[in-house]
Amino acid sequence: MQLRFGPAFNLNLHFYKLVLDGVYIYRDNRSPRFQRVKAPDKGELESLVQLKERSLLPRVKFVGCKAPKTTVTLAFMFKFLQRNRQPTPRIFNIAFNKSGTTSLTRAMELLGYRSAHHREKSVRIAEIIKSNQSRGEAPLHGLDHTFFSDFNGHFFYRDLDLAYPNSKFILTVRDMEDWLASREAHVKRNLENPWYDGKFRDINRSRWRKDRLHYERDIRDYFADRERDLLILDICAGDGWEKLCGFLGKSVPEHPFPVANAKADKRPRRSTNQGITCQTCRRVLRKFLQLCWRH
Repeated sequence: MQLRFGPAFNLNLHFYKLVLDGVYIYRDNRSPRFQRVKAPDKGELESLVQLKERSLLPRVKFVGCKAPKTTVTLAFMFKFLQRNRQPTPRIFNIAFNKSGTTSLTRAMELLGYRSAHHREKSVRIAEIIKSNQSRGEAPLHGLDHTFFSDFNGHFFYRDLDLAYPNSKFILTVRDMEDWLASREAHVKRNLENPWYDGKFRDINRSRWRKDRLHYERDIRDYFADRERDLLILDICAGDGWEKLCGFLGKSVPEHPFPVANAKADKRPRRSTNQGITCQTCRRVLRKFLQLCWRH
């Protein structure tokens, strides 16, 4: 425990505690799987508070402060921290792009979930997560959405599972050959777009196939004994409201399940002087400002 004073001589107590969240299990030469320990019950928490009071109070020198009042403050503080330490559970689509991620995002929005798909305010969600982790913040610090999709979730699902207990994960899948063809068409559209500033530019079917098989196998192994936490959804094959709502505990809506980008791989690309979106305008302006700054 550390005691620090602010500029107004207000006393700020900081507690640092190393807590065992679980253990890694190694089995049959597979990738290690993290097994969380059970959360303490009310009796165990009360015992912990009493133990901390007995162990901390004798070591602290208080000036102008009565011990009984301090004891109540410590007990309240520990209970407050325990009550508020669990972040809000989220829902994550941890699949690769071009596997129904946009359709799922629209479905989640229709169900009332505040959703973030690929970007938030022109910044990629994956970059936000990396930046937060580099600063020691929670992965989703600054984001108040309840559903996240198309953010390279297959890279982050282990960290997200640890940081946000009781969250749910959705793995959207698609026929392999259709998925590869859709990805290739998407890259070609990116290359034809002079305003595209992303990294999805290289066509490599063999690597895409290998990566998808690898990550999907790891995801299935990781959630092998947690069927309630992982939903495998094949929207392109007809999975829809019944399977999704059953997983989330929601009522099935009356309107059809949304299907997005169904013809995106076949439709011709619009000329570059038509249909310039607000997002494209922001990218052009950002490029212009960067050039001005350099010169």
